[in-house]
Amino acid sequence: MRLAFIDFVYHYDAARPDSGEPLGGTTSAVCFLAREMVKTGVECVFFNRRTDRAADCMDA
Repeated sequence: MRLAFIDFVYHYDAARPDSGEPLGGTTSAVCFLAREMVKTGVECVFFNRRTDRAADCMDA
């Protein structure tokens, strides 16, 4: 299964909650959810305001 998280407001990846940079509670929860889903075999990706590339949940 593949899952995309789309957010046109912020720029982050799944590792952002661990970085010490501020991030909202709901956005942090989505990051933690994606990280756990990857552990079960679900392919997840973030599409947001990052300019370098799509933020792969596997990077966390």
